[in-house]
Amino acid sequence: MKRKAGEPIGVKETLTDILIAEKGELLFYQPIPESYRDVLTGETVKQATKYYPGIIYKEEDRKLYSLASGYLIGLLGLVYDKTKRSFIDESAKLWTSDLATSEFVCQYHQPPVKHLPGVTLSCLTIGSDGGFYHFFHEVLPKFFFCQSVLPYTDHILINGPPVDWKEKWLRHIGLDLDKVIWIAYNSHYVCDQLLFTNRLIKDQHISNWSLNALKTLLRINETAAGQSSGDMIWISRKNVFARMIAWEDEVLRQFPAVKKVDVRDLSVTETIVLFSNASHVISAHGAGLSNILMCRPGTKILELFPDIKGYQPCYFRISTLCGLQHFVAEADFYTEAGMQDCLSFLEDFLQPAD
Repeated sequence: MKRKAGEPIGVKETLTDILIAEKGELLFYQPIPESYRDVLTGETVKQATKYYPGIIYKEEDRKLYSLASGYLIGLLGLVYDKTKRSFIDESAKLWTSDLATSEFVCQYHQPPVKHLPGVTLSCLTIGSDGGFYHFFHEVLPKFFFCQSVLPYTDHILINGPPVDWKEKWLRHIGLDLDKVIWIAYNSHYVCDQLLFTNRLIKDQHISNWSLNALKTLLRINETAAGQSSGDMIWISRKNVFARMIAWEDEVLRQFPAVKKVDVRDLSVTETIVLFSNASHVISAHGAGLSNILMCRPGTKILELFPDIKGYQPCYFRISTLCGLQHFVAEADFYTEAGMQDCLSFLEDFLQPAD
């Protein structure tokens, strides 16, 4: 924390401080991916989405904060200092609204408070309660950033609910699950020493730092050693609420060399091996594409959208930083015409990678 001018040094010590501070580096993205039938242009991105087809950005500066007698409330991980009657802006954000509009900021009757002794690390972030992308790309890198303090923490706060797919990734990185407290909507704690970070990654701003954090935590290079088998894989979203492709089985019968996979059924090691061996990856826009950071440079990626106006650049940006060949296409996920469009795209896309 910045000391006031003239402040004496012989004062009572405090646990409130900035423990780690790292400057974000520059980020260089390609503007837009190649698209079949040229459905995606720079103007489409600027007019139909909140994103910009720019090239040079900057990573978020990364900070680990410590707060003595810190309070934390709700799934957002909103931190507040009761003595100063103030919420900590860096601790949490809403998607499209100012934090001041959060019900936790405005509520009169808060949930009961539970005390957590010792050191507590909050790894909460919006969206990671049920979203794999947010858990994978926004929560897991926090453990890399905070690795020097992890041995000294007594409690680790993670967005609940506690489900198998979260626990398998946490086990793989060696996290002690006995320390984990799964946070619910009405969770409310006061901690002797509360550690928390700012948002380490801006929305959709996958960075070289975050990719390196994940590759190191997951030991990807070690697991993926050896010659690639050149598999062509289709990531299925069957039984997923959004963006399920109704005709995927019919299409895949015409391309028997393409293997359909549901990544939810795989162990972490199986997932790493699968993607590191892939020469082609096809998927509807969705969280399964989070795993393409495990692919080898030159792997071809085809991301399908039911409506290109719903384009989001997160997976293309992973491809840009990892040296992958990324293509996008638009096809109706429920009609015969959409299936015929996809068949046409695949005839070209499944040619050998450059």
